[in-house]
Amino acid sequence: MTGPSAQDDDAQLLSLLANLQLDHQHLRRALPPSTRPHLPPIPATLSPNFGHEALHQSLQFLQAPLSINIILRLVVESHRTVARSLVGNATQGVPGGHVQALHNSRKKKPRSKKAAYVVFCGRRCGVFYTWAETQALASGVCNCIFRGYASTVEAHNAFAFAQVRGWTHVTDNTFASPISVLPQPLDSPDDGANSLNAHEPLDDRWYIVYRGITPGLYRSHLECQLNALGVRRSVHRSVVGKAAALAKYAATAHTGLTSAVPPTYHAESDDPFL
Repeated sequence: MTGPSAQDDDAQLLSLLANLQLDHQHLRRALPPSTRPHLPPIPATLSPNFGHEALHQSLQFLQAPLSINIILRLVVESHRTVARSLVGNATQGVPGGHVQALHNSRKKKPRSKKAAYVVFCGRRCGVFYTWAETQALASGVCNCIFRGYASTVEAHNAFAFAQVRGWTHVTDNTFASPISVLPQPLDSPDDGANSLNAHEPLDDRWYIVYRGITPGLYRSHLECQLNALGVRRSVHRSVVGKAAALAKYAATAHTGLTSAVPPTYHAESDDPFL
C-alpha cells in the first residue's frame, strides 16, 4: 500500500477497468494460482461498489487487510502483458515493426545522511553516531528497533522520551522481556501532543496499525513498531496527513479489517516475542 495517493490510484484503475470491461476470467488469470480456488464469482464489470467489504469476503483467508488497488494493479498488469503479446504478433511481417516498452523513469532520491542513530531494542540501547556501530547492535537480533535522526539533539530527545516510558529493551537473541506499558493509540488527533514525536520535529506523517497488539492510529514510528512486533503477519503503514490517516483507519475499522493479535510466546518462556 502506498501513501495518500492510494485513493486516487484506485479511482484511476477503476476507470481503466470500466473501459476494458474485465470479466471474471480475466480477474482469475491475474491472481496467483494459489488464490484462485478461494475467489468467489465476481461481476463481469468491476465498479466502485466493489470495495473493502467484498475484498474482505473474497480474500479473508489471507488474514490481512488489503487495499483494492493491489488487486486492480494485478489485473491491469495482466492485460498489459496480453496487449503487448497481441501487438507483438501484429508487427510480424511488417518491415521495421517492433514493440517498444515505455516506462516512466523515476530518479531515486539520495538518502539523507543521519547525524545519529537510536537503538530502541537491540544488544545495547542508546544513541550512536555511526551506521557500523548501529548495525552491529541490531544485526541478527530478531525484532530489533532502530532509527536514524538528522541531528544528535533529536536522537537524544527521542531516546530519553522512550526510555522513561519503558519502551527500550536490551536483548541479544530472538526473545526479549515484555514491555511494561505499551503505547496506546490516539483517541483523537489532539492526543498526538503526548506521543514520542512531541520531542521530535513534528512532520505530517501518521502511523496506522491494522493488525497488531493494539490496532489504531499512532503519531510516531516507534509506537507503531512496538504494537506490531511479535505479531505474525502484522500489517501497518504510514500515511501523510492527519485527515487522510483518520479516514483510512476509520474506513478499515468499520469493515472489520482490523484485528488485535497478542504477541507470539516462546514454548519455554512466558515472555512475548518482541
